[in-house]
Amino acid sequence: MWQVARRLSDPDYLKNQADAQSAWARRNPDYWKAYRESHEDYVERNRDQQRVRNARRNRHAMATMTVADLPQGLYELRPIQNGVVA
Repeated sequence: MWQVARRLSDPDYLKNQADAQSAWARRNPDYWKAYRESHEDYVERNRDQQRVRNARRNRHAMATMTVADLPQGLYELRPIQNGVVA
């Protein structure tokens, strides 16, 4: 699609598109709530897909935001050799 290429190559076009989308969302704050209320099949499909994503997720391989025991400083996250995220 030409719009994708244009957004990748033209930062002004990308910003204008983002601004237009934000303005539309401000003018239509209840759009997604109304959409979900009128499309029960969409809601159920989304819930099913989220259950699959949750089951697939390896929670032990994910970094957390709990840093209370770490001293202040700059840290770098690196992938472990077997592909698990540190």
